[in-house]
Amino acid sequence: MRVLLTGATGLIGGAVLRRLTPEHEVLALTRRAETHASLADAGAAPILGALADVGRWAADLPPLDALVHCAADFSAPDMGAAEAPFIEAIEAGRLPLKPGARILYTGGVWLYPAGAETVSDEATPLDPLPAFAWMARHWRRLESVAGVKAICIHPGLVFDESGRGAIAPLIEALGTGGPLPLCG
Repeated sequence: MRVLLTGATGLIGGAVLRRLTPEHEVLALTRRAETHASLADAGAAPILGALADVGRWAADLPPLDALVHCAADFSAPDMGAAEAPFIEAIEAGRLPLKPGARILYTGGVWLYPAGAETVSDEATPLDPLPAFAWMARHWRRLESVAGVKAICIHPGLVFDESGRGAIAPLIEALGTGGPLPLCG
């Protein structure tokens, strides 16, 4: 199976990359040329490009059986605007997805209603934090693309052994006995 993986150098995308490469042909999109060697060493074929510049690199892609979208440009002033050209390319058929191709879109806990008393599942209506409202809109657009099978998963607040991740400041504070940073 030929899979395009976005965000392969990120926390979630890196874990996905390690699981896909032993059994599948993985094309890994990266914004940074310095990650090419590490992606190739991991068994992927690196593609240099950004989501916003999809027109520059998508035309050279071979037909794809699947797309696993784990990328988000947290450095962009508007993450939704940075991702929008990529979503538009999928809708317009400018990404060479084979008929019946599968799309896995990663959302996140920020798409569900806030509150510790809330239990969320697949039937829970999305109610994203304002900073992530674009993600819910983009997911709904992908969900309606004809000829593909799209699903969305919502990873929680993940971290890895090296301490990367959204809860890294909490882990660091616990380790040093310092005050816990609270958000919201």
